[in-house]
Amino acid sequence: MKFKLAFAALLAASALAPAQAAITVHTGAFLGSVTQYNGFESIGQSYSFPANTPYTEDGITVEYVGTAGIWTDSQIMEGKYSWYENGGGTGYTEVTFGATNAIQFAAGSGWYGGTPVLQYEVLSAGSVIATGSISGISAYTGFGYYGFSGATFDELHLQVQQGGTVFDPGAYEAGAYDAFSIGTPVPEPSSWALMVAGVGVLGVALRRRQAAKA
Repeated sequence: MKFKLAFAALLAASALAPAQAAITVHTGAFLGSVTQYNGFESIGQSYSFPANTPYTEDGITVEYVGTAGIWTDSQIMEGKYSWYENGGGTGYTEVTFGATNAIQFAAGSGWYGGTPVLQYEVLSAGSVIATGSISGISAYTGFGYYGFSGATFDELHLQVQQGGTVFDPGAYEAGAYDAFSIGTPVPEPSSWALMVAGVGVLGVALRRRQAAKA
């Protein structure tokens, strides 16, 4: 009976781990290792990469869905190229990849001043599983790291509006992106604590069971 209760406690502890149930939004670098990377280093042109034309590097495809010319050497996080709708665009950046539970990228904006907001949709097999906004995006030429982890997904829709709280596929926006990375997230301290506690409870129960048999 004690063994069953301990096993149930371990399952409950595992269920509380934040990466198990829903999408976690990250506002800083969080990947422990990278297995796929699109830094736009093979894009091969500065201006203008056309809208509605996919560009793929290391299995990560980026496409501007809407009306915009992409100026790839305007705003750069690292390397020689990046992804920025010159003068802004009407639409959004679509990112597709093989199913994963963690993606990280650099994002900024072409807005001069104001309060740029990153609007996003996270999708799995064509269905939106999370949507929302991240404030505090840098105005012109600045970048920060952002990303998502948790449930399995295979597509992102991204745009940077001047304020607002709703993803709008037809909005005028000015997002800048670089360094899309798929990899393994570093476990949150709370996740480690839950796993250690669960294993500890199970170990105690097993020792008691063995002592009872003896």
